[in-house]
Amino acid sequence: MEREKIVIELCGGKMPEKAHDADAAYDVFTKEDVKVLDYERYAIPLGFKIQLPKHLAAVIQPRSGMSSIGMYAQQLYKDGFTKEVRIDADVKLGLIDSGYTGEVKAIVKTLGIGAFTSGDIFIPAGTKIAQMRIVEIPSTELVSGVIKKEENDDKKRGDNGFNSSGVK
Repeated sequence: MEREKIVIELCGGKMPEKAHDADAAYDVFTKEDVKVLDYERYAIPLGFKIQLPKHLAAVIQPRSGMSSIGMYAQQLYKDGFTKEVRIDADVKLGLIDSGYTGEVKAIVKTLGIGAFTSGDIFIPAGTKIAQMRIVEIPSTELVSGVIKKEENDDKKRGDNGFNSSGVK
């Protein structure tokens, strides 16, 4: 099966890439150094635009490694010395629709980096910060109606919400 080609226009950043051909998502990288503060939210530029056909969208999502061990950053001391650190920060999910033509960004929320008080913390340009997953958009239409309570496996849950199937 021939792969569908999606046009990427670089605007100061690096081309998204897969580490392995079978990977489900493309790694994306920061375009520039971004100074981060405690408990803030950032839209970090990734240095590219994407042209998606109408039946596709792109999801910007966290990298599992960063979710488990912390986000790579640098601590800059007043004397100019830098040190690699891991900070508690999360990439938030973001959806890129086919109609969006601007620069793609990753939304990052810092969660308590105040322990690093002796210097500025920044995420360096070129940091592998998130993943971009291409997803197919089904052709659907929402219609008004009444939900029928059917007794099949898909409907047994009813209106039970989060945690309704247990935690173990």
